Amino acid sequence: MVKVQIPGSDNKFESSIETVGAFINPNNRTFKATIKLDNGRGLKPNQLAKIHVRDFVLDSAVIVPSRVIQQNRKGEQFLFVVNGDKVEKKFITSDWSYEGSAYVREGLVGGEILVDKGSRSVQEQEQVKVVQ
Repeated sequence: MVKVQIPGSDNKFESSIETVGAFINPNNRTFKATIKLDNGRGLKPNQLAKIHVRDFVLDSAVIVPSRVIQQNRKGEQFLFVVNGDKVEKKFITSDWSYEGSAYVREGLVGGEILVDKGSRSVQEQEQVKVVQ
């Protein structure tokens, strides 16, 4: 299922994908898809539409702001968490990111206090104070 929105109107509805093209354009990573439309909605030929496709769903996940994820010279991802009054480096594996948030597949259990402001200048075992 996809959500269809016609820009400049309140016309929003759900539909289904009929076919998906077998060729992915290597220049821009696009492909063709055909969506079933009901013309009882007042649609016009060549009218533009925004199509929202849900391509990833999880029942529960650890989501963090993308800005707190850093990378070392080996390409390993990490972030800093507060453990008591000290900073601890946690290596993570993140997969998906969307609108400034990232899904952490491994390395966090959820509920950790992350270092956000100043995360680029803090060091491991540095003493910190949590400000709300």
